[in-house]
Amino acid sequence: MGIPEGLADDPPGPELCTLLAGLDPALLANTDTVEVLQAWRRLRSWADAHELALMAETGRCDPHAPPHTTTRLTAPHPDCGREIATALTLTELTGYHEHTLAETVVHRLPTVHAALAAGTIDRAKAALFADALAPLTDPQATRICAALLPKAPGLTTGQLRGRLARMVIAIDPDAARRRYRTALSQRRVICYLDRDGTATISAIGLDPTAAQAACERLDTLAHAIRAAGHPHPLPRIRADLATAMLDGSLHTLTNDQIIATMLSRATEPDPDDDDPRDGDHGDGDHGDGGDGGNGDDGGGDGPDGGGDDGADDGADDGADDGADDDFPGDDPDDPSPDGDGDGPDGDSGGDGVGLDCDGAGHGGGAERARTGIEIRVRLSTLLGHDDYPGEIPGLGPVLAPTARACVAGHRHAEWRFAITDTDGYLLLAGTTRRRPPERPTPEVPAHPLIRQAPACPAGSSVHPLIRQAHGGTVELQVPATLLGHLTAHPPAGWEPLIADLAAQYAHRDQLHAALDHQPTNRFPHQALRRHVEIRDRTCRFPGCVRPARKTQQDHTRDHHHGGPSSTANLGPLCVLHHAVKTAGLWRLHQPAPGIFVWRSPLHRVYATRGEPVCPTLPTPLPAPADPADLEPDPPPIPAQRELDDMPIYPAAPPPAATTGLTTPDGRAPPLDDDPPPF
Repeated sequence: MGIPEGLADDPPGPELCTLLAGLDPALLANTDTVEVLQAWRRLRSWADAHELALMAETGRCDPHAPPHTTTRLTAPHPDCGREIATALTLTELTGYHEHTLAETVVHRLPTVHAALAAGTIDRAKAALFADALAPLTDPQATRICAALLPKAPGLTTGQLRGRLARMVIAIDPDAARRRYRTALSQRRVICYLDRDGTATISAIGLDPTAAQAACERLDTLAHAIRAAGHPHPLPRIRADLATAMLDGSLHTLTNDQIIATMLSRATEPDPDDDDPRDGDHGDGDHGDGGDGGNGDDGGGDGPDGGGDDGADDGADDGADDGADDDFPGDDPDDPSPDGDGDGPDGDSGGDGVGLDCDGAGHGGGAERARTGIEIRVRLSTLLGHDDYPGEIPGLGPVLAPTARACVAGHRHAEWRFAITDTDGYLLLAGTTRRRPPERPTPEVPAHPLIRQAPACPAGSSVHPLIRQAHGGTVELQVPATLLGHLTAHPPAGWEPLIADLAAQYAHRDQLHAALDHQPTNRFPHQALRRHVEIRDRTCRFPGCVRPARKTQQDHTRDHHHGGPSSTANLGPLCVLHHAVKTAGLWRLHQPAPGIFVWRSPLHRVYATRGEPVCPTLPTPLPAPADPADLEPDPPPIPAQRELDDMPIYPAAPPPAATTGLTTPDGRAPPLDDDPPPF
């Protein structure tokens, strides 16, 4: 059965519905099924737009007017959610949520509703706009919709969520900071039982850099434990390790001692584990590859959306068999995970004792340094010229003060730079050994949340209030126009860094030529690998957001078939999508460096390109100051203080008094402790 010509351009509506209803999916040619599927999605979006419009109209119906009139209220009735929930057999909470979405999209974001009715976006994307723009003023929301709606049809929900988050921060940094401080002041840890009898611990409202560093340390140790012979899959090792680190049983132990302790625990018999279907014996490729696959779409084990890195378990292109895996340290001449010749923690491989102050390891009771993370930030933001958000790859955008504080704690990290064109795309990538001024400049005030460390020894070169991290990566994003201005007028203290960037940019032609000077090598050298990671940003399969630094370097044309190791033939692919390409069902070619064209099993063509290094962000449009936002938080009421002082999990209730048991005076004996009110 053939499909009508121009189906892809048919607008949604009754005519399209009639046309699609007459098509038998079982009789469609394979190449036509995708086009019909897209038409049904347009029609569904059109129906969703009409449903939301009617839901919003229902919310404004006057319940006190005669039933056959058309009287409407100027604002929704407070109880309309219950009416909607009853009519559609929803829970009340869902009914109110659905009505809130309808009211927001139809009346506050009419352009989003129009795009939904036209079928250019779907309901999930409309809901993302409604949720992300909720705290903004109407002019702010209008400006972001105008900038992002035209691009939304080509973005996945994950990509759209990231762009919305950046724009919401950029359009009013002060309001974003107030929301951040409010959420941070309400941070808490909760523990509750699941229906299967296990427990869940959640930490809410954390500093994003601290949370990411915790996850990076947990993941590094878990990989080391499994490499030492632990029989369990990585997700289980991570869970057991996190619990042990929280319960204090690993307190004061070195990394080597932690690994030995976890290995000894793995050999202890588990009296409750007598089911041969548990799956511990099936670790290998299945446990590892599955974990990595879960992370590729942003749903992995950690906040970076990454599961297992899959260093040796992912399928590669034919005879490559994992040799293209691009993890820090995969260079055969440099076994270090961060590619700088250091050990796993970036400190030449010792027992993991942290670097404080001047980088020397302090023994005894010195606090360990936090694990380094990857942070991306614009040079203009570090200089205090703007408050554009930074980014933790895989986690998302962070506020400018948070990014500045994180960078200040990563002076021992690898510092990369990305010089970009006017559209934000990469012109030159490289590294620099220069660092900004040691003390915060007047334009960049000290961050109030920087943790204090012990005073540094005499002659120390690092500000004593900034505790340095192990390893990590800092990416400085510098538009070429800004670099030219800063070269002519360097800020005080920044001259060495600016001069280094300008000198490398002046020799960009030679540096670009040097990237491809070893095309026959099996592995890309460090500069080439770094260039591809910065250029492509994430796994280049359509919609995948796994950070490029945690993917494999794939030869678009397989190396064993003559494909060179060059900028025009390399691209980052996560372990899952690398295996998809290797299986041959999805075909890939790279017509120009950084442009990836995929052909699906049904011969649909999808082109991808890395996100801009410096995406265009809206200029700030601050909302009028609300006096309530400037007032200090009121002290908690006594009941709240009592709740905050209680355990994060319910205590076991005391045993009931034995019937008839009394004290000598005839009264029931008192309980040792009053039971908690939950």
